[in-house]
Amino acid sequence: MTLDKAGKEYWDRLWVNRSLPRAVDPGNLSLDNYPNAQFHAFFMRLFSGLGKETRLLEIGCAGSEWLPYFKKQFGFEIDGLDYSEIGCEQARAVLEAEQVDGKIILADFFNPPVEMLGQYDVVVSFGVMEHFQDTVSAVRAAASLVKPGGMLVTVIPNVAGLNGHIQKFLSRSILDKHVPLTRQGLEAAHVGAGLDVFFSNYFLSTNFGVLNVSDVQKNKMLKTQIHLFLTRISKLAWTFEKHVLRLPVLPYFAPYIICAGRKNSRGVE
Repeated sequence: MTLDKAGKEYWDRLWVNRSLPRAVDPGNLSLDNYPNAQFHAFFMRLFSGLGKETRLLEIGCAGSEWLPYFKKQFGFEIDGLDYSEIGCEQARAVLEAEQVDGKIILADFFNPPVEMLGQYDVVVSFGVMEHFQDTVSAVRAAASLVKPGGMLVTVIPNVAGLNGHIQKFLSRSILDKHVPLTRQGLEAAHVGAGLDVFFSNYFLSTNFGVLNVSDVQKNKMLKTQIHLFLTRISKLAWTFEKHVLRLPVLPYFAPYIICAGRKNSRGVE
């Protein structure tokens, strides 16, 4: 198994202190929901043509706000996979609160139940692959769950850009739990895992809200205020985008990277 740089203890501690989220709601027009609305527009394009018989798995589904979204918006059959007991309990609680059917599996995606291999039309992850030093092995493990012809969709934070430099200032310990992948590096990992990449790009112009101050020890009040100020800058940018003009998505400033690849008939190499 490839080591998770964050570790199960970190994730358990993170999830146990987290409030139960609501499902992503693209109908929420508030400024706080602007990033989710942009992801929704992306998924609408990506999944156009997929029917309700589509089986979707989210890797790293702890307390997922996305699983019920995929069910409600697309009618997909949804499963979630996570190796944190607390995270799985929260994912089930979210599904129950949203009155959505779905299966949550407690397992490591490097060693999943055999019956899950090659069973999913779509496998997605949000902020998972960047925690493994051997990105190719992590992508290959995720792709093993995809059907031939199905797709793997990977979303990671862009810690190789400005957000990573700011995160280092706010909390070096948080940054050290990530591998600073570029778009090219993430795409190369998907190609190296035997996938046919059909989308690879930076996503959104800004979002300082993804910065993490949960582990800040020194100058916590100051750094929390800096984080709050930066999130307001992002909101100003989103307001401009909503009412005036879309800002360019630049590699240094973009908060996310997305890569999507299709599993060919040969399977994963």
